[in-house]
Amino acid sequence: ILRGVLHHLEDPFGAVKMALKVARKVIVLEPNGLNPVLKVIEKTSGYHRRHGERSFFPALVDSWARAAGGEVIERRFVILVPFFCPDILARFLKKLEPYVEKMPFVRNYVCGQYLMVAERKKA
Repeated sequence: ILRGVLHHLEDPFGAVKMALKVARKVIVLEPNGLNPVLKVIEKTSGYHRRHGERSFFPALVDSWARAAGGEVIERRFVILVPFFCPDILARFLKKLEPYVEKMPFVRNYVCGQYLMVAERKKA
């Protein structure tokens, strides 16, 4: 399981490649690179800029798995409530979350996390 680590690494593809080398199945949970609010935060937040944190487009994460010899078997956009969200807003968004996660186009751009599951292809 690679949970929220790829955006901290210099070589995120290398991490996916290594994970698929040592595990038959790999689960990746990363910030959703399609979320426009997240992209604004990455560009304007001093913390994000200082630490080089960035999110990746889901298709790029998928391509890393395929290039590493994996097959993407599941992909989902999840978690409406952003990290560091004020409590009152978090409670409201949490109630909406199950509905938003079921809305095909909307969830791709408003959910904060992208979940991908890949399996190593059989030789």
